[in-house]
Amino acid sequence: MDIPDSDVAKPDDWDDEDNEEWKPSMINNPDYKGPWKAKQIANPDCKGPWVHPMIPNPDYVYDEKCIPCALMVAHT
Repeated sequence: MDIPDSDVAKPDDWDDEDNEEWKPSMINNPDYKGPWKAKQIANPDCKGPWVHPMIPNPDYVYDEKCIPCALMVAHT
């Protein structure tokens, strides 16, 4: 990230009407340490990524006439 150079002053003979508005030269910001990233802290209660439980569904009935079901079987 660049910032204006504070050591540079507008020249005495600079004319804004003839030369446009004066802008100081830019220098690298010495305080810039790269993009900000949030710090991660350890969570002692974390058990890893959540995995959904696979439970049986007694009401499920496979329907061969179902178009999405037929497509899924054809692509597997």
